[in-house]
Amino acid sequence: MILGIMACENVYLPEEDSDVRSFSYDEYLEQSGGYQVDPSIYNNTTETKIKSKDDIIELAKNEVLEEYNSVDVWYDKSNSIWRIIFGIYFPNSEYVVFDGSQHIFIDNNGITKLIRYPSGSPFYEDSDVLKSNNEGYADYLEGKGGKLVDANKFKNTAEAEIKTKDEVIELAKNELIRDEYDKITVRYDTLNSTWSVSFWLYDKPYKGQYVFINSKGVTELMIYGG
Repeated sequence: MILGIMACENVYLPEEDSDVRSFSYDEYLEQSGGYQVDPSIYNNTTETKIKSKDDIIELAKNEVLEEYNSVDVWYDKSNSIWRIIFGIYFPNSEYVVFDGSQHIFIDNNGITKLIRYPSGSPFYEDSDVLKSNNEGYADYLEGKGGKLVDANKFKNTAEAEIKTKDEVIELAKNELIRDEYDKITVRYDTLNSTWSVSFWLYDKPYKGQYVFINSKGVTELMIYGG
């Protein structure tokens, strides 16, 4: 009996940690609309002992692709599944920026079970190109204060062959109304065969500029932050 009590004392119980919130993994799977990353590229594939919340965060970092400045930890006791969310938090609600949160799900054996990025998973045989769905994206950016550029001012009006991600970026740069950026994010919408290139500042995301280019290299839409 004494040995049983001692053994329990050596077990980390995340539900007793005030910094770890509870959630339902089953409900998340039913409601989430994020893009799932191909399991074949998961990094946590061997069992690892978890002794603390910090251990699970370090494991989750192995799966992160994008930058972040906040980390939230959740736990589903019934399924013994951790949910670690790496996000970009900005106190200014008037910014224009994509949802950069990354959701990593790991079981109690330290094995990654699921990865979902609302902003997309690796695509186009290039880990730096994210899969996206541009449907309604411009409306979303406008709702956040973004301003559409008059299509008559677009520079990319003639068809151009696109062979690489860098070529898409160079085309998108033709449309920039300002050179103020330090981050570039490239996405590709398979359904509509459209590229979207985001030029933004890490500390001033509301200054973001978003260029949408079709598969023929012609600019279809341009929107920028305030």
